[in-house]
Amino acid sequence: MSDELESFYARWQSERTELIDFDNACAIRKVDTIVRNVPQLTSLGLKSAIDFGCGRGRALRHFSDKLHLERAYGFDFSHTAIDYASQMWSSAEVRYHRLSSLDIDESIECIRGIAGRVDCVLLLDLLEHVPDCQLLLSRLSDIATYFVIKLPVEANLLDNYVLRHKIYPSTGHYDGHLREFNANSVFYFIRKLGLTPLAEGLYRYHPEDVQSARNLSLSGSVKDVVVRVARALLGAVLHKKLFIAVCGPGGYYCVATFNRGNVLNP
Repeated sequence: MSDELESFYARWQSERTELIDFDNACAIRKVDTIVRNVPQLTSLGLKSAIDFGCGRGRALRHFSDKLHLERAYGFDFSHTAIDYASQMWSSAEVRYHRLSSLDIDESIECIRGIAGRVDCVLLLDLLEHVPDCQLLLSRLSDIATYFVIKLPVEANLLDNYVLRHKIYPSTGHYDGHLREFNANSVFYFIRKLGLTPLAEGLYRYHPEDVQSARNLSLSGSVKDVVVRVARALLGAVLHKKLFIAVCGPGGYYCVATFNRGNVLNP
């Protein structure tokens, strides 16, 4: 994919224990949100899945347990993450494997050799990191029928125009994001890739997830407290889409199929 992504992985692999625990808890909440809001998942008869960019593996294990999958495979470029996932979450049904390259074609060939064809692919907080999402979706569609996707929706009026700590997507973004979504653009992004959602929606982040990993060490300044209180109050009175657009952050989820002939021009 890119040298910038490799650099991001190098930084991410060295995270502290409390950040790893934070990510594991977030992973469970992501999966619970998707399963709860997309009841169609249980009617699709899913028996197998791949988590592309599985990280430390907690989301895949939880997804497999919730849907009673017969086989599930996690793939990631980070050897540290795969070692951790294999030690903590592997089972008879769930296995984790390291990708030797960030090149999409090489990765798909590796996955095909290990997992063969599966029912669905999880792409959880991944597409914001990938330079060529359309190519990735096209290649993955050769080995899977459904896509389960979660994206961060972080662009909002408060962060973009009021607070001064905003860092826009770039190779230097603290979370390695190459693109950013708002409460409208995320829907267009999915369709532009050629995905056809069977179900989709937005949700407000759990309070524990709003304080992102990069801010866990902050000591609660007056400004931080005011922002948290404002978000809590607005979250109680605003419709979720309006809340996300005004002060967010939130997330987008969908279960979709891919149609090569239905890619919209940007």
